[in-house]
Amino acid sequence: GYGVTYDAKTKTPGIVAPMTRPGTIVTDEETLAAMDKLQAACGLEEQTMVYLLRYQYGGDLLRKLAAAIQKEG
Repeated sequence: GYGVTYDAKTKTPGIVAPMTRPGTIVTDEETLAAMDKLQAACGLEEQTMVYLLRYQYGGDLLRKLAAAIQKEG
Protein backbone atom coordinates (compact mmCIF):
# COMPACT_ATOMS: atom_id res chain seq x y z
CA GLY A 1 0.00 0.00 0.00
CA TYR A 2 0.88 3.62 0.38
CA GLY A 3 3.38 4.89 2.90
CA VAL A 4 4.90 8.15 4.07
CA THR A 5 8.64 8.83 4.05
CA TYR A 6 10.76 11.66 5.37
CA ASP A 7 14.13 12.72 3.98
CA ALA A 8 16.08 14.09 6.95
CA LYS A 9 18.75 15.57 4.70
CA THR A 10 16.39 17.75 2.66
CA LYS A 11 13.73 17.86 5.39
CA THR A 12 10.96 16.94 2.96
CA PRO A 13 8.18 14.40 3.30
CA GLY A 14 7.33 11.99 0.53
CA ILE A 15 4.79 9.37 -0.37
CA VAL A 16 5.60 5.83 -1.40
CA ALA A 17 2.94 4.48 -3.72
CA PRO A 18 2.37 0.91 -4.85
CA MET A 19 4.73 -0.14 -7.64
CA THR A 20 7.41 2.36 -6.55
CA ARG A 21 10.84 2.09 -4.96
CA PRO A 22 12.14 4.75 -2.56
CA GLY A 23 15.61 6.22 -3.06
CA THR A 24 16.61 4.46 -6.26
CA ILE A 25 20.30 4.87 -7.16
CA VAL A 26 21.27 4.08 -10.74
CA THR A 27 24.70 2.62 -11.51
CA ASP A 28 23.85 0.75 -14.72
CA GLU A 29 25.62 2.48 -17.65
CA GLU A 30 22.84 1.66 -20.12
CA THR A 31 20.20 3.23 -17.87
CA LEU A 32 22.37 6.31 -17.23
CA ALA A 33 22.84 6.78 -20.98
CA ALA A 34 19.09 6.39 -21.51
CA MET A 35 18.43 9.04 -18.86
CA ASP A 36 20.80 11.49 -20.56
CA LYS A 37 19.23 10.83 -23.96
CA LEU A 38 15.69 11.34 -22.67
CA GLN A 39 16.56 14.51 -20.80
CA ALA A 40 18.23 15.99 -23.88
CA ALA A 41 15.56 14.90 -26.37
CA CYS A 42 12.49 15.67 -24.27
CA GLY A 43 13.70 18.47 -22.01
CA LEU A 44 12.77 16.55 -18.86
CA GLU A 45 13.74 17.97 -15.48
CA GLU A 46 15.80 16.08 -12.93
CA GLN A 47 12.74 15.67 -10.69
CA THR A 48 10.88 13.96 -13.55
CA MET A 49 13.73 11.52 -14.03
CA VAL A 50 13.73 10.68 -10.31
CA TYR A 51 9.97 10.15 -10.46
CA LEU A 52 10.31 7.78 -13.41
CA LEU A 53 13.12 5.83 -11.72
CA ARG A 54 11.06 5.27 -8.60
CA TYR A 55 8.55 3.31 -10.65
CA GLN A 56 9.18 -0.40 -10.05
CA TYR A 57 10.13 -0.92 -13.70
CA GLY A 58 11.55 2.59 -14.22
CA GLY A 59 14.94 1.49 -15.54
CA ASP A 60 13.31 -0.69 -18.18
CA LEU A 61 10.91 2.12 -19.09
CA LEU A 62 13.72 4.65 -19.54
CA ARG A 63 15.76 2.28 -21.72
CA LYS A 64 12.74 1.51 -23.92
CA LEU A 65 11.86 5.19 -24.34
CA ALA A 66 15.46 6.06 -25.23
CA ALA A 67 15.52 3.24 -27.82
CA ALA A 68 12.27 4.54 -29.36
CA ILE A 69 13.71 8.05 -29.57
CA GLN A 70 16.84 6.69 -31.25
CA LYS A 71 14.74 4.87 -33.88
CA GLU A 72 12.80 8.04 -34.71
CA GLY A 73 15.84 10.36 -34.64
